[in-house]
Amino acid sequence: MSLAKSLVWGTVLVSSSRCPVCNGTGRVPVDSTGRPLHQTTPYPRWPQYAVIGEMECRNCGGQTMGGVGSGLARNRPDGEPCVHQYTATNAGRCYTRHECKLCGDTYHIDSSD
Repeated sequence: MSLAKSLVWGTVLVSSSRCPVCNGTGRVPVDSTGRPLHQTTPYPRWPQYAVIGEMECRNCGGQTMGGVGSGLARNRPDGEPCVHQYTATNAGRCYTRHECKLCGDTYHIDSSD
């Protein structure tokens, strides 16, 4: 059973549930190389690596520019929370649009500093 909420993203009402990557904490541990431990194994079954710190969850908001993990992930069409698989599309010189293949979640990165 998942804890579900409805969020207004833009003008579209979408449902979301507790993020399956960070288990709703918005943070994930990193190993000595700075790599998030959740990339191959979802929470809480992380491999037994030396955890040296933590970072924003890149599944529930930390993947955006200046984003903060919210602990909530958008649901897939089947109602389960999504472990996003983003594809990037160049939308301009320094402007990239990322869209999840599973649930349609999108965010944009503008690297024109």
